[in-house]
Amino acid sequence: AKETLKLLEEGVRKETIDTAKARVAEGRAALGQAKANMKKIEAAEQEVATAQAGVRAAQSALKLARTHLEYTQLRAPFAGVITSRNVELAPGVYTIEGALCRGDNESQR
Repeated sequence: AKETLKLLEEGVRKETIDTAKARVAEGRAALGQAKANMKKIEAAEQEVATAQAGVRAAQSALKLARTHLEYTQLRAPFAGVITSRNVELAPGVYTIEGALCRGDNESQR
Protein backbone atom coordinates (compact mmCIF):
# COMPACT_ATOMS: atom_id res chain seq x y z
CA ALA A 1 0.00 0.00 0.00
CA LYS A 2 2.89 2.35 0.78
CA GLU A 3 4.36 1.61 -2.65
CA THR A 4 1.12 2.52 -4.38
CA LEU A 5 0.88 5.73 -2.38
CA LYS A 6 4.48 6.56 -3.27
CA LEU A 7 3.71 6.01 -6.99
CA LEU A 8 0.67 8.23 -6.74
CA GLU A 9 2.66 10.96 -5.05
CA GLU A 10 5.61 10.77 -7.46
CA GLY A 11 3.65 9.87 -10.58
CA VAL A 12 4.68 7.32 -13.14
CA ARG A 13 8.26 7.76 -14.24
CA LYS A 14 9.16 8.10 -17.92
CA GLU A 15 11.61 5.16 -17.67
CA THR A 16 8.81 2.90 -16.47
CA ILE A 17 6.67 3.87 -19.46
CA ASP A 18 9.59 3.37 -21.85
CA THR A 19 10.29 -0.07 -20.35
CA ALA A 20 6.63 -1.05 -20.70
CA LYS A 21 6.59 0.13 -24.33
CA ALA A 22 9.71 -1.90 -25.04
CA ARG A 23 8.11 -4.99 -23.52
CA VAL A 24 5.00 -4.49 -25.64
CA ALA A 25 7.18 -4.19 -28.75
CA GLU A 26 9.06 -7.37 -27.78
CA GLY A 27 5.77 -9.17 -27.22
CA ARG A 28 4.45 -8.09 -30.61
CA ALA A 29 7.67 -9.23 -32.30
CA ALA A 30 7.45 -12.59 -30.54
CA LEU A 31 3.81 -12.91 -31.62
CA GLY A 32 4.76 -12.13 -35.23
CA GLN A 33 7.51 -14.75 -35.13
CA ALA A 34 5.12 -17.31 -33.63
CA LYS A 35 2.59 -16.65 -36.41
CA ALA A 36 5.30 -17.08 -39.05
CA ASN A 37 6.36 -20.34 -37.42
CA MET A 38 2.74 -21.54 -37.44
CA LYS A 39 2.56 -20.92 -41.19
CA LYS A 40 5.75 -22.93 -41.67
CA ILE A 41 4.35 -25.74 -39.56
CA GLU A 42 1.10 -25.76 -41.53
CA ALA A 43 3.06 -25.91 -44.79
CA ALA A 44 5.17 -28.78 -43.46
CA GLU A 45 2.03 -30.61 -42.33
CA GLN A 46 0.62 -30.25 -45.85
CA GLU A 47 3.86 -31.64 -47.30
CA VAL A 48 3.64 -34.59 -44.91
CA ALA A 49 0.03 -35.25 -45.92
CA THR A 50 0.98 -35.11 -49.60
CA ALA A 51 3.90 -37.48 -49.04
CA GLN A 52 1.66 -39.88 -47.10
CA ALA A 53 -0.83 -39.88 -49.97
CA GLY A 54 2.03 -40.65 -52.37
CA VAL A 55 3.15 -43.55 -50.18
CA ARG A 56 -0.41 -44.95 -50.09
CA ALA A 57 -0.65 -44.67 -53.89
CA ALA A 58 2.71 -46.42 -54.31
CA GLN A 59 1.62 -49.18 -51.93
CA SER A 60 -1.56 -49.67 -53.94
CA ALA A 61 0.43 -49.82 -57.18
CA LEU A 62 2.79 -52.37 -55.61
CA LYS A 63 -0.13 -54.52 -54.46
CA LEU A 64 -1.63 -54.38 -57.95
CA ALA A 65 1.72 -55.29 -59.55
CA ARG A 66 2.08 -58.26 -57.19
CA THR A 67 -1.43 -59.39 -58.06
CA HIS A 68 -0.64 -59.14 -61.78
CA LEU A 69 2.58 -61.08 -61.23
CA GLU A 70 0.62 -63.83 -59.49
CA TYR A 71 -1.61 -64.07 -62.56
CA THR A 72 1.47 -64.92 -64.66
CA GLN A 73 2.38 -67.96 -62.56
CA LEU A 74 0.99 -71.41 -63.30
CA ARG A 75 0.58 -73.70 -60.33
CA ALA A 76 -0.04 -77.42 -60.45
CA PRO A 77 -2.85 -78.74 -58.29
CA PHE A 78 -0.49 -81.37 -56.88
CA ALA A 79 3.26 -81.95 -56.47
CA GLY A 80 5.09 -83.83 -59.21
CA VAL A 81 7.76 -83.80 -61.88
CA ILE A 82 7.25 -82.39 -65.38
CA THR A 83 7.99 -85.10 -67.92
CA SER A 84 6.87 -83.27 -71.05
CA ARG A 85 5.49 -79.95 -72.16
CA ASN A 86 2.55 -80.19 -74.51
CA VAL A 87 1.18 -76.86 -75.63
CA GLU A 88 -1.56 -76.30 -78.16
CA LEU A 89 -1.28 -72.78 -79.50
CA ALA A 90 -4.45 -70.93 -80.34
CA PRO A 91 -4.56 -68.58 -83.34
CA GLY A 92 -2.64 -65.38 -82.57
CA VAL A 93 -0.47 -67.03 -79.88
CA TYR A 94 3.16 -67.81 -80.54
CA THR A 95 6.28 -68.70 -78.55
CA ILE A 96 9.55 -66.86 -78.21
CA GLU A 97 12.36 -68.87 -76.61
CA GLY A 98 9.98 -70.78 -74.40
CA ALA A 99 7.68 -67.88 -73.52
CA LEU A 100 4.08 -67.74 -74.66
CA CYS A 101 3.03 -64.50 -76.29
CA ARG A 102 -0.23 -63.29 -77.75
CA GLY A 103 0.05 -61.37 -80.96
CA ASP A 104 -2.40 -59.24 -82.91
CA ASN A 105 -2.83 -60.99 -86.27
CA GLU A 106 -3.87 -57.77 -88.04
CA SER A 107 -0.72 -55.84 -87.06
CA GLN A 108 1.58 -58.71 -88.15
CA ARG A 109 0.34 -58.70 -91.76
